[in-house]
Amino acid sequence: MKHIPQSIAANPRYTKILQDKQVDNTLQKAYIGYCKEQDYYDNFNPFMQEELALNQRKNIESCDDIEAQQDIQAQDLQAFERFNATHKAMLDSMLHQQTDIESARKYALAYWDNLLRDKKQKWLESMKEKLKEQYIQAIKDFLDYLLSILETLLRVYGLCGIKKPNNDLALAQILNEAKQSFDMKQLCPNTYEESDIETNGYDYSKGHKRFINFKEINAFIKHIQTSKDLRKIAALLGREEENGNKKIEHSSIDQSIKTHNHKEEMSGVTLGRDLANLLPQELAMLKDENLELLFNLKYIQNRLFCFEKQGYETIQKEHYKMAKNEGAMIICVDTSSSMSGNREYLAKAITLFLATKASMQNRACYLINFSTDIETMELSGKDNARNLINFLAMSFNGGTDVAPALKEGLKKMQEDSFKQSDLIVISDGCFGDISQNLQQKMQDQRHKGNRFYLLDIDDNGDEKTFFDTHWVYDTQTQKAQVLYAMGNRI
Repeated sequence: MKHIPQSIAANPRYTKILQDKQVDNTLQKAYIGYCKEQDYYDNFNPFMQEELALNQRKNIESCDDIEAQQDIQAQDLQAFERFNATHKAMLDSMLHQQTDIESARKYALAYWDNLLRDKKQKWLESMKEKLKEQYIQAIKDFLDYLLSILETLLRVYGLCGIKKPNNDLALAQILNEAKQSFDMKQLCPNTYEESDIETNGYDYSKGHKRFINFKEINAFIKHIQTSKDLRKIAALLGREEENGNKKIEHSSIDQSIKTHNHKEEMSGVTLGRDLANLLPQELAMLKDENLELLFNLKYIQNRLFCFEKQGYETIQKEHYKMAKNEGAMIICVDTSSSMSGNREYLAKAITLFLATKASMQNRACYLINFSTDIETMELSGKDNARNLINFLAMSFNGGTDVAPALKEGLKKMQEDSFKQSDLIVISDGCFGDISQNLQQKMQDQRHKGNRFYLLDIDDNGDEKTFFDTHWVYDTQTQKAQVLYAMGNRI
């Protein structure tokens, strides 16, 4: 495969991801652009003016007049020196060895021609080698970028208690969206022009980045992994409350299970030393003195073939599960400029963790980004991967106003799938109070089973009493403490 450099194809780190058809198509397109750039250097070089000057001197014919011929040669050498000053002395010494002025001129022009050809070849080899190094590095960056996404997701799956992604289609979708967020011009500038980049509907003019810093996000995923407090807060969202406001669906089914005490039906063959259920060929060994020793050895080792028998009994199994509208999450993330940096990466890591957990548990999840305006995204359903990647690519800027986000959250709670949802605001706490009218609407929703939480990163504000619980999280100590709790409902 010409489009994949040997050093990359031979690297076991990239073996699996190179098998992805879309990744391969992307690299093929990059290779076409790479070849075009090589062709460009074949047809363009920084010696074109010198080449033109040389051709002009070649087109001037020699003459019989000695003085005129000497003048022509002097002009040849003057033109040569303009481009090759360091080689002038060498050429002069060689010209003294020529027998006549005509031979000297031919030698000078041939020397210049060879020197120019050598300079062009060395330059071309240097540029192509540099281009090759850049191409290989760009491909490595692209593949490492995709692998960093997988590493981050696998870490999140681990936090969610899932050892391995069980939805290859969803994972493929996430990778596909991630490919769109990568600046493909880095692979080949002459191929991936601005107008050619497919963005799948993303509006990067609203503060979105083309490249997601998964290295930083992954670092804060590890942050969550080591922080018991953050995991406890995440586990609280959408769980069953003790007051019984949340509904539980109950069902029962009849199920046959195997029993160990009652063996009624033959179910197969197994290894053991159950003499009552030996296969006939095993018993036959006892009739042969030569095979009796083998029988005894197999008996000691539990290696005799025996009939396996199994009994069954019917039991009634009870099933309890959350109703479809249970466990839903509404995540409000402060995307103001004061959140940029580590707070931004932590907010993205927490959101990625919560959204992944919700997806794996088939729970509805809704994201509200807020600064002075709001932007909403469904993180459940067919577009969840696209929207999540879109959020992770977002840059944080602007002011802070939490009220529009809370209003949107209250509106969402009226939908069937979010009637019993919990809402969490992830912010640095740099916002003021909200209106009494909005606080009353939040209180009305509490009576319907909804809860409102605030995770304040690095404690930059006063306690917010309109939330059920206001946590303050210190990114240095990785500890969270309750700054305010409404009554005993935590």
